[in-house]
Amino acid sequence: MKLKKPRQPRYNVYLRGGVWWMHFTPVKGGKQRHLSLKIKKENYNEALKKAKQIKGRPSIAGVGTWQSDLDTYLAEQRRDRKFTKATDRGTRHCVETFFKAIKKDICLEVELKDSQAFFDSTIKSPDTTRQTYLGRLRGFVRWLKENDKIDTDFLRGVKGVFRPKPHAVARDQYLEPWEIANLMTYCTNSVTHYTDLDLKFILMCGFYAGMRKKEIVMARTHWFHIANSNIYIPYFEETDGMIFETKNKKPRVVPIVQQFEDFLLNEYPFAAEQKWALRKGKGTVWYRYDFRDRFNSFIKEAKQNGWIGATQHITPHSMRHSFASAALSAGKTMAIVASWMGNTTKVLETHYWHSIPQKGALEGVF
Repeated sequence: MKLKKPRQPRYNVYLRGGVWWMHFTPVKGGKQRHLSLKIKKENYNEALKKAKQIKGRPSIAGVGTWQSDLDTYLAEQRRDRKFTKATDRGTRHCVETFFKAIKKDICLEVELKDSQAFFDSTIKSPDTTRQTYLGRLRGFVRWLKENDKIDTDFLRGVKGVFRPKPHAVARDQYLEPWEIANLMTYCTNSVTHYTDLDLKFILMCGFYAGMRKKEIVMARTHWFHIANSNIYIPYFEETDGMIFETKNKKPRVVPIVQQFEDFLLNEYPFAAEQKWALRKGKGTVWYRYDFRDRFNSFIKEAKQNGWIGATQHITPHSMRHSFASAALSAGKTMAIVASWMGNTTKVLETHYWHSIPQKGALEGVF
């Protein structure tokens, strides 16, 4: 009896335009797919090897459509507490819109030209919308690369998404010392309806200590060392199921100015740990409350009453810019202020320092 030779696996590699391609069926009984291996015709063995690797991937051999990859990605982000419900919904919407527009079922099939075509089709959409799509998609693509589900980043090289915006300088806005003094006065002034001390605590954390929004929200009593006149911001802390972690994964110490120290000792009822849990947020992990509504309404009234400049675009992050600008303009070194803010000197000099001329600064120069 003549024995048959074992059948060798075939990877259906073929030439097209001088480049090797492969065709395969991802799911049994499903639609046949064609994928460029991006290998020139001289390297046949290399093309076979790559085709074999691709066919062996779980995302190809199984039911690895972009929907299943997206479900896995979002589940991991929620498990690691990186995504809130709102972020989860937004990311799912962006990824679904992208893949439905390019009409591809498998992430491995997507190419740069598909991504470029999608963003070209959204050219009439607001810049912020297009940038949101790109940002959410970048996170998903990064995860695909890390898990060996795609070979190349199909978003790298996309053109025309970031266009100049009139409000691009908003990140560079800051308040001068006289404006900060006015805000501190009127936030607890009986003339206004902002008579609560919590708002003043928020402003002092930002303007006098350069704390980020997340740091202000998650601040605990034991961070404020009145005896040593400093604030210790830990790199990681978990309290009541809330996880706090600094942006650069390092702790830092910030000195407390005399006005802030007097406020904590004499005005602010500082004993209660949960004192500044003002309003429950809609998120699930990062914030106990979101003070942006309160901050923005106060800034709006400050502009109307002339307490600060009327044309400035001020956000909670502007408080960090103001802290850095005031400290550097007063003569503190770049290295010291950078350590207080938890940034490098390069970031501080590029983004946060806005020179505030001091009285008499030019005396003796001319």
